[in-house]
Amino acid sequence: MKEIKHADVKYFLDTYYTGNKLSAELKEVFDFYERNSHKNNFFKLFEEYLEEYNKRLIKDENMLKDIVVYNYEYVKLYNNELIVKPGVECNNKCEFYVNCINTIDNYYKFLGLDSTIISDCINNKITFFSELYTMYIKKLNLNIQLNPILNMDEEESYIFGRIYTDNDIKISETNIILEGNLDLNNGNKTQLLNINNMKRICFFLGQILTIKGKKEINQFSTKYYVSDIHAGLPTFLNEKLDIDFLLKHFNCKEIEEDNKIEKVYNQNHILQLYNNDNIHIMICNGYTHIDNEYKDNLDTFLKIVNEKLPHVVIILGPFLYIRSNETIQKIGDINVIYEYIFNKIIKVAKKESLEKTHFYIIPSLYDPINIYPLPQPPFFYEQNDDNTILKNIHFLSNPSYIYINEIKIAITSCDIIYALTSNLLCRPSELKLFFLCEQIIKQLSLFPAYPSEYNIEITKFKNLLFQPNKIPDIFIFPSFTNQKSYVQEVHKKLFICPYSIDIKKAQPCNFFSNIYILPPTDSQELVKRVVLENIVVSDNKETD
Repeated sequence: MKEIKHADVKYFLDTYYTGNKLSAELKEVFDFYERNSHKNNFFKLFEEYLEEYNKRLIKDENMLKDIVVYNYEYVKLYNNELIVKPGVECNNKCEFYVNCINTIDNYYKFLGLDSTIISDCINNKITFFSELYTMYIKKLNLNIQLNPILNMDEEESYIFGRIYTDNDIKISETNIILEGNLDLNNGNKTQLLNINNMKRICFFLGQILTIKGKKEINQFSTKYYVSDIHAGLPTFLNEKLDIDFLLKHFNCKEIEEDNKIEKVYNQNHILQLYNNDNIHIMICNGYTHIDNEYKDNLDTFLKIVNEKLPHVVIILGPFLYIRSNETIQKIGDINVIYEYIFNKIIKVAKKESLEKTHFYIIPSLYDPINIYPLPQPPFFYEQNDDNTILKNIHFLSNPSYIYINEIKIAITSCDIIYALTSNLLCRPSELKLFFLCEQIIKQLSLFPAYPSEYNIEITKFKNLLFQPNKIPDIFIFPSFTNQKSYVQEVHKKLFICPYSIDIKKAQPCNFFSNIYILPPTDSQELVKRVVLENIVVSDNKETD
C-alpha cells in the first residue's frame, strides 16, 4: 500500500473543490493543514503529522476504503411552487447588472461614548426626522400640525419625539416617555398614558413617532392621554421627497445609484437583463474557527458554489469566533488566519467558470479583526499586484447595499429582529414580526433602536439610514436565536432570514441558502417571484 507523500497532499489540495467524494483520512490531513498553516513551524508539524499518519496506515490497511459522501437536501421555504434554475444552467451571466454601495467606506474615530455627544446626536436625529415627517405631511396634504409638548392647546394635539424609559429599564405600558428635541420642545418630555387601552401597539427604545393626545399638566409632570400613534414615517406610500434635501443628509452614492436604475432601466431593459432566466444568489455564514476548533462549513459551501455557479455569493461574518484571551494565545496570529480565509475564497472566485460570479464578504461585530461598532467599515485586504484578482470580489461594510438588476438589497450580518425584541412592547403577539419589519421601513434603518443590543456609533446614525425615496426591496439578515429560515412580506418588501446561528453557544449554521429572483412580468410583484431554499448538508461514510 502506498504511503501518503507531500505530492499526494498537494494533489488533494489542488483538487479539493472539484468533487464531492473525499477520502476521510485525506480530509483529516486537509483539516490539519487548515488549522495549522498560519503557524511558523507549520512544515515541521506537517511532516510529523504525515509520519504519524503513515504509521497508522500500516496498522490498518482498510483505512483508506472509507469514503465521505456529502449529501445535499434542498428544501424550498417560500414560493416553493415556482420553477427555478441554478446559475450553472442560466444564460444571463453576461447580461445581468450588479453593483454594491457601502454605508461607510473608511475607518473612523469613535466619539459616541461621551454623554454630551450622545445627547446632541439624539437631539439631531429627532430634529432631522421631524423635518422629514413635515415634508411627508405636506406631500400627502394631511391636516397635521406638530406642536411643542408644552403647548397651549386644551384639545388634542400632535407631538413628535423619541421613545425612552428612565435608566433604559424594561419598557412597559406604565413607563413610556416621549422625549422632544431642543428646537421645538426645549428638550421637554412627557409620559404617555392610555397605552393599555390600545389593541395594536409596537414600542421600543429610540423609536421615532408622532403622538396624538390630550395633555395633563400638574406641578410635577406633563402627561398625554394617547388616542392615536403614527410610528415612524409613511415611507411605504412611495411619496418622493426633495432630492436636494436628501443629497445633503443621506448617502449620495446610494441616491445616485437609485436614480440611475429608476431613470435608465425601463421594463424592456430590465427583461433583457434577466434574458428569460432567474438570478441565483447563494448565502452562508463564514464560520471557520470557533475558538481554536476548525469547522469545514465554508469549505463545503465553496464546493457547492463551484458546482452551481450562482450569479452572486454572499458570505457573512463572523469568520473567527473567540470567547477568551487564552484562545487567542493558542491559535496564534488571527490576522494571518483571516488572510488565509480570504485567499481561499479568492482562489475559488478566480476560477474561469466563476469569473462572472460576484462574491461579497461582509464583516460581523463578532469578528475580532474588525473592532468597529455599527456601521462597520469593510475588512481590510491588501490587494496583490495583479489588479484583476479582485474584479469579482467585494469587501463590503456592515450594513451595505447590493443592487442586482432592478432590485435593491439591504444586507447585514446582524440579527435585526433580535435587536428589537430585547426591549419591546408589542401586541398582538402574532403580528410582532410584521410590526418590527414595518418599523424598520418606517424608521429608515436596519437598526432603529437606541440603546441597542449592538454597539452603535451614534455620531454615524445617518450612515445607518437608507434614503426614503427608494426603500430596499429585499432585506437580508441572519437569525441569532437558532430560528429557522423565514421570509416576511411587509408592504411589498421582503425580509429574508436565510440562516440562523446560535451566538451564545457559538454554533455555526448547519445549512446554506439559495435565493432565486425570477424575471418580472406585468402581473408579477417581487413577492411573487422570489424563492428561498435551504441546502442542508450531511455526510455519510460508505465503503468501496
